[in-house]
Amino acid sequence: MVLVLAEGALRLLVDSAKNVAKSGLESDQPKGWMRREQRTGWALQEGATLERRDPRGDPFQLRINSTGQRGAELGELEPVERRVLFLGDSFTMSSYLPEEKTFVHLVGRRLEGVPRVVAIRHRARRTKLPR
Repeated sequence: MVLVLAEGALRLLVDSAKNVAKSGLESDQPKGWMRREQRTGWALQEGATLERRDPRGDPFQLRINSTGQRGAELGELEPVERRVLFLGDSFTMSSYLPEEKTFVHLVGRRLEGVPRVVAIRHRARRTKLPR
């Protein structure tokens, strides 16, 4: 009996969420640093800069460069430089943290001088990569 009641409540919640989405109350508009993209749904807005706060409430600036990756512009590839591209989800993107506290930045710091390595992050959503 308890399971039947729980399932009924769950169905009511799911149906009400669908109705909110259909009514247009749920935003279908990007939030300044995202843009609609036909293939994946959403993509980072090239050149966007946004003031955010980390989980502790400290302000930081979220930057998206001209190639659609988080961080500063990359510039020309130097002959001794190696670049590592991190593909991943929201954890890789770390839009809730300052750049210097993300794992991509920390790995890049560990790899400095081996030869010069630049860590680049990109949030891959529903992307099919060749095996």
